[in-house]
Amino acid sequence: MGGQKDQGPILGEAKEVSIPELDVMVEIPGNLIVNGFGLNVELEGNLHATRGQDHEGTQMVVLKGDVGVRQGTLKFMNNVFDVARADIRFNRAAPPNPNLDVVLSADVSGYLIFLKVSGFADAPKIELSSE
Repeated sequence: MGGQKDQGPILGEAKEVSIPELDVMVEIPGNLIVNGFGLNVELEGNLHATRGQDHEGTQMVVLKGDVGVRQGTLKFMNNVFDVARADIRFNRAAPPNPNLDVVLSADVSGYLIFLKVSGFADAPKIELSSE
């Protein structure tokens, strides 16, 4: 009112979240489908979730284990890439920062195009190549 714009809710200082004791094993035998943002994949693997903390002492969930892609596709730049390999390794980093080993391929105008993503998720190395 009076010409003032609604600025939304006013947020206070962030409060520390308390994470309860946690020891959960998740087995993904396959048939777990992730679909969205051009991605359509079937996952498999094992993850162990526990309570941990970052270097500043903030509590958070940490993950250890591997998740892979059995099969799937990614629509990217108007092309459909097949997942040739996708391994994601969680190493108990806080916050989670998995190591990626992903290779995608697509036939584009008679050329086989490869998209490789490797390294850690916070600074991945991306390579493009063709045959």
